[in-house]
Amino acid sequence: MKCYVKPCEGRDTLFVSYCHSDAAQVFPIIERLAIEGYRVWYDNGVHPGEEWPETIARHMIDAKVCVAMVSAKAAESHNCRNEVTFAVANSMPLLSVVLEDFKMPLGMQLQLGNSRYIRKFEETEEAFYAELLSSPVLAPCRSTDVGAADEEALNRWRKHAEEYRSAAEAEKSGAAASLVQKAAAKLRGNAPAAPAEGGPEKKAPAEKAPAAPEGEKKESSPAAPVKAAPAPQAENTLEEDDDEKTVLFAKESDDEEENDDHTVVGVRYNPAMLLRVRTGEIFPVKDERTVLGRSKTKADLAFPDNPEISGKHAEIWKRGNDFVLRNFQPTNVTVVNGQVLQDNASLELMPCSEILLADEQFFLLFGRAYECVFDEQKICLLKSRDTGEARVLAEDVLPLDRHHKWRGGVLGDQRIHRGGHAEVYRENGRICVRDLGSRFGTFVNGKRLDEGVGVELHCNDIVAVVDTEFVYYEIKTQA
Repeated sequence: MKCYVKPCEGRDTLFVSYCHSDAAQVFPIIERLAIEGYRVWYDNGVHPGEEWPETIARHMIDAKVCVAMVSAKAAESHNCRNEVTFAVANSMPLLSVVLEDFKMPLGMQLQLGNSRYIRKFEETEEAFYAELLSSPVLAPCRSTDVGAADEEALNRWRKHAEEYRSAAEAEKSGAAASLVQKAAAKLRGNAPAAPAEGGPEKKAPAEKAPAAPEGEKKESSPAAPVKAAPAPQAENTLEEDDDEKTVLFAKESDDEEENDDHTVVGVRYNPAMLLRVRTGEIFPVKDERTVLGRSKTKADLAFPDNPEISGKHAEIWKRGNDFVLRNFQPTNVTVVNGQVLQDNASLELMPCSEILLADEQFFLLFGRAYECVFDEQKICLLKSRDTGEARVLAEDVLPLDRHHKWRGGVLGDQRIHRGGHAEVYRENGRICVRDLGSRFGTFVNGKRLDEGVGVELHCNDIVAVVDTEFVYYEIKTQA
């Protein structure tokens, strides 16, 4: 993706600090500033053969102001953090444009504490640009002989902004969305033919014994799950020392509403657990290094029933109280919290990280997310009836609106409010849903909810946001 604006050279420029992953949001801002007469420099002005840090520092010294485009990915970027640190150290005027709603690291909060904020994600497009373009801190970077942008220039800008958005959708979500569609097809029993064996892999770990047959417990390895048979409701018990069982929650059937054979699983306190959404299996993650893949001999946690997953697909490292996922070189993609990982790339995980291995959705629960499961003795999920994609209720609130879209177009209906349509929330050990004043409504089992009135959810309840339907599930655990 390339920006249409040519960076301005010389002094009195406006320096834009941003993460390349945010280009679809940042490039329209750069172009709008340029057509409004602002002299903008950004890193497309680094020429071949130039030393990158030296060039960036030189242009920051020449600039009158630094505009920091702040996002979760920018907070993780060493280059972005270094640019903000350099701006603060050299007493540059700093304007922070917060692109998305995320938990800002304390260090970045400290760095940006004295700068002016514009929270773009809370504003309409018109209100955001009105506030940005009227910011007095940017005035020294605007050419005095340039008037307001004419309608022709604005139309060109609108066209380019749409191109940026379309390119980002094709680049970032195309692969993941197609995999989710394959997963949904599998759930409906009409999956396409499987591709060939996984891609190139590094040397395999020591040979492991084959996994135990389904229904038998393998004493020597926690990686071989044992499926617990469905137990009668309200009478479910398991031996308390059986910490390696996994369960099938709400088995797939032709009539999803009548399927309430959710089960109980015995869980001991481990550092983390990996939830496989499609089957409802729970895998304890105990060791410093856990390899995930299809091969029973190459992976510590093996998923031999899914040919889309490579033999040795990725691995999870335990680092102190935290976890890191490292991608190998799988044939199909690995996606963590919506971010596609390159081959051999690593990423630190959050307490309830979503992990896509090819077309399979997993969640790694540790830290506060694990504590919540252990205390309440249940894992709570909301699952799309259209795509099979799920979300785990690991925090106190799970928003349901267009600002928190799922993959495959879920929650993309224009009748759904962009923010504040509905929410699923935790209250005194109960899981409830409420409508937040939407125009087209939120429904539970076909009944429209009154505004602001919470309704408790039970396993297999159908939650609809306008016409977008979800099924609420619980995997009950016994500590």
